[in-house]
Amino acid sequence: MNKINFYLSWPRKKFIFAFITLVYLLVTSLSCSSIEEGSPEISPPQLSYEQYADLVDENTFSDKRYSGLYNKYHVWATFLTSKLQEAQLDQIRFFLQQSQEEYQKSKEHFQQLRSTSSQVFLSFYSPEKDYRNLNRPESLWRVYLEFEGKRYQGKISLEKEKKLQIKKIYPHHTRWSTAYLVDFNLPMTTLETGHAKFILTSSAGKTIFEFNSNKN
Repeated sequence: MNKINFYLSWPRKKFIFAFITLVYLLVTSLSCSSIEEGSPEISPPQLSYEQYADLVDENTFSDKRYSGLYNKYHVWATFLTSKLQEAQLDQIRFFLQQSQEEYQKSKEHFQQLRSTSSQVFLSFYSPEKDYRNLNRPESLWRVYLEFEGKRYQGKISLEKEKKLQIKKIYPHHTRWSTAYLVDFNLPMTTLETGHAKFILTSSAGKTIFEFNSNKN
């Protein structure tokens, strides 16, 4: 028996393969379209990214200290006010395309946090190894918040977000700086009602930032 009758000729094989591939692509495309059509649309954040960056800048203070021409340290402190924190969560919701349920959980978590504590984001750089690692028990640094005649010592921890996301959330943060969060046992809702002093101090120097939420 002739082999041509037994097996498909090469041109016919090519045609059948191309047809099967076309059908597969068509089915996959229709399937993806139906999934996308069924997914809820994620609305853009209330503030544009430029407006958000301006809000971060309004709540951020910076200081550089030198010994002659030598840079001892450079620090940026961002007060995480209610308005800024809510704007952050809204930006993150959009970046990560979060569901309404995920977003609502984040909002509730930070609302509870603001009712018991205040947070300040620190972006810190120093060429001196001994002046880095602010979160270590042996750190040379202490940080305080003075409010209405009382002094609160801050607890410093490393910011756990990925570096690229930190940079997106805090546009002033650089790749050479280390990101920290400072927690104070003073509700942000209370701090926002008055005037406070943020103090970062060590043998390298002393930095004081005056915070008044009413001006922001």
